[in-house]
Amino acid sequence: KVEFANFYLKGYSAKVIQLIFGILEAYRQKIYVSPRVVQLCLNYLRESVRHAFSWKIVQNNIVVLIQDIIYPLLCINDDDIELFNEEPIEFVRARLDFLDEYISPVSAAELFLSDAVAKRKDVLMKTVTFLGTVIHNDTITTKQKDGVLHMLGVIGNVLIKKKTFANQLEHIIVQYLFPELQSPVAYLRARACYALRNFSKLEYTNTDNASRCLTNLINCLCNDISLPVQVEAAMALNLFLSDTEANEKDKTIIVPHLQIIVMRIIEIIRKTEIDDVMIVLQKIVGLFDQDLQPIAVQMTSQLVEFFKHIISENTPNDETKAEEKTVAAMGVLNTLDTIVSCMGEKSEILVQIEQSIYEIIVLVLRDGILDFYEEILTLIDTLTINTISPIMWQVFYLIKEAFYRDAADYFAEIMNCLHNYVVNDTPSFLSQPDRLEIVFEMCKHVIVNDLGEDSEAHAAKLIEVIILQCQDNMIVAFPAIVQLIAKRFQRNIITSELRLMLIQVFIIILWLNPDRFFQTLNAVVTNDPSTQNIIANFFNQWMTDCHLFSGIHDRRVCALGLCTLLRIDVNYYSAISNIVPKILPNCIQIYEGLMKTYQHNDDDDSDDETDEDEDSVASEIEDGEDESIEHEEDFLEKLKGKASDHEMSGDGLEGVGGDGDEDDEGSDFDIDETDLESYSTVLEANEDIDEFQIFCESLQKLQLDTTGYNQALLQSLTPEQRTHIQNIIHYTEKRKQEKESNKIRDAGGYNFSQSIAAGQPTNFNFAGDSSIINILQNQK
Repeated sequence: KVEFANFYLKGYSAKVIQLIFGILEAYRQKIYVSPRVVQLCLNYLRESVRHAFSWKIVQNNIVVLIQDIIYPLLCINDDDIELFNEEPIEFVRARLDFLDEYISPVSAAELFLSDAVAKRKDVLMKTVTFLGTVIHNDTITTKQKDGVLHMLGVIGNVLIKKKTFANQLEHIIVQYLFPELQSPVAYLRARACYALRNFSKLEYTNTDNASRCLTNLINCLCNDISLPVQVEAAMALNLFLSDTEANEKDKTIIVPHLQIIVMRIIEIIRKTEIDDVMIVLQKIVGLFDQDLQPIAVQMTSQLVEFFKHIISENTPNDETKAEEKTVAAMGVLNTLDTIVSCMGEKSEILVQIEQSIYEIIVLVLRDGILDFYEEILTLIDTLTINTISPIMWQVFYLIKEAFYRDAADYFAEIMNCLHNYVVNDTPSFLSQPDRLEIVFEMCKHVIVNDLGEDSEAHAAKLIEVIILQCQDNMIVAFPAIVQLIAKRFQRNIITSELRLMLIQVFIIILWLNPDRFFQTLNAVVTNDPSTQNIIANFFNQWMTDCHLFSGIHDRRVCALGLCTLLRIDVNYYSAISNIVPKILPNCIQIYEGLMKTYQHNDDDDSDDETDEDEDSVASEIEDGEDESIEHEEDFLEKLKGKASDHEMSGDGLEGVGGDGDEDDEGSDFDIDETDLESYSTVLEANEDIDEFQIFCESLQKLQLDTTGYNQALLQSLTPEQRTHIQNIIHYTEKRKQEKESNKIRDAGGYNFSQSIAAGQPTNFNFAGDSSIINILQNQK
């Protein structure tokens, strides 16, 4: 590919560029050339800027290109002026249409100019010189002035980076842009706002000029009668907020006008239904959440009414316009989500906001408006992220109705909400028996009806969360849960994620109540002979898949289950006899994984590293050089990721976990949490559950064993494995000491007076728990 590119570049590009110049010369001479052809010509020349060979040809004509092709294209024309004045909404939509870049010669001219001034020497100076000549012409028309402002906006982000112009920019902006913000010609006011966008990062030497800039933009947004001016001012204000969000002086300028700014933006959104303006509102809500509290309810009500208006209108026949309406409505929901997030700690405000939002939740879920399910469920998730109000419990039942009607495919999104209902208000969740049943039946529906393994894994995760959260209240449901999981194991499982999640549900039941676990398994087998191999198959598959557990939560669950097996009652030895030699080796693997993960997290906490985002203005290329371009092969190589899970060869628990699931010994250690680990459980909330301490206690209990179980566990261990266990024990002691030190620190420091009163310690044990180490040595 590279060889062909070089062959084409040197053999044909010169001829093609000459042909393009011929077409553009005709356009320059006012001979008709279609806009699409002009756009394609400029796109080709833009690519030619990057290569030294082709640039030499373009370079000779760059001044003519800028003066006679680019500049006229960037001047507003009569058709645009008519659209600006007669149909301002359509003018705004056309300007913000992202497809415009692919068909418009104006967009092509902007991109060519931007690349040329950024990548090639002297082009910026020639452009600025040309603009100076035009702007100082006494006979300049408003259209020509619009072109100058347009070009100035296009090259603004490059000008800021150049030391040559750094000292002059503030003067240029004050002299040429500020006056046009108050021009009697509306489209010049709009263009001046546009031009200021790319100067948002300019550091003014005179702070009064910075304040004046912001004040002028606020005035254009709030007081201008022209919609395009308001929109351009809002878009410019968005960039100024991005770059000055920490500037208290700018905030003091904005805050007095905040209410009218927000209401004006909402009005623009209602008129134009453009998502780009919605992003501005989201930014303002995020930055000024405290200041917006007095009008948060009013904002919410207006956005709710706007959403209801959009979805009540007849769907346009034009597919593009219909899509624009949908995107605008989604933007409303996203903005409401931002408002709720910002007001989450203000319960008195949130209660009123919920009342308004409840209307559209009912509208979407009851009427089955699928286009907005994801956004509305995200909104419900945010509304229930801390507490569950009575009105949100009504939403709980709406979710159930929608799920069984047409929302089952959205279970992954629904689960976020259900998780909140379970963990954030457990007493209310359990106060109505039907609520627990509803959630379990939804999970069962997902698993039984093959709704996709991702959804099934989410359902299994939710069952795990409920078991941990509700514990004693779930005992009566254990038979139904075990039977559900056992039946699912009898069908083919493709992904390890689902298989591990199903195993985890069993592990949690085993850990919480081993007796109930085995009793339930035996009862299920008795009632359903098709599950008779479930016990043996479960334990075999668990041991086989231990190396696949990743993240902290999943490894902790596995560790707690393995510790339960270490201290299992003698009555159940026969059920696990085949896997006994694998228990401690798997303990080693899981606990070492946890040790590495905890260490990695500690290192992250201690390192205060931040990635700085830098604006990417391309560096200049010497005239005789090519731009450094990454070859396609290198690019594709970077896109290669780890292979996804391969389909298992067998069905259910038997025959799965073959070579396709094995980790290579040299593979990178998996530190990151899994997607499903983001759903919190009581394991994360309860600091008293220390899997390392439980492991050591389990080993201590083995010393008292007289059945030979400890010998069966230990006899196959290699010297290296025994050393690994000793390392885990030493780590446990160190971990325990660190926790005690942290408690002392959090309590205000060590109390020496109490220590003296109690008597000084006479010895210190730095060797760890020697009794546990002895049992390892005695079994050698």
